[in-house]
Amino acid sequence: MAAKTPADAPPTPVTDGIVGMAGAVPSTVRPQQYTSRVGWEVGDVAPADTYQRLDTVGVPYGDITHTHPSGHAQQITTAGCVITAWAREALTDGEFEPAVED
Repeated sequence: MAAKTPADAPPTPVTDGIVGMAGAVPSTVRPQQYTSRVGWEVGDVAPADTYQRLDTVGVPYGDITHTHPSGHAQQITTAGCVITAWAREALTDGEFEPAVED
């Protein structure tokens, strides 16, 4: 059903040309901004960077650390970014145990 508007209402740039909407002021919906919780599960915001060493052919090994190890390494998470399913799987495969302060 078309919206009813006064016959003498001037068209707006948004509604001009839309049948039955001449002069109607469109409603605006403000999107809600929700902050994700900080943690190490999928969808959480990572509290710190995490890295894991890579061997010469690119296979991850060793402990996951918060600082870049010397040599080749892959960054798994970045502080302030959302944890993805891949990142969570990499943390699990690397037997990552968050410290108490994480």
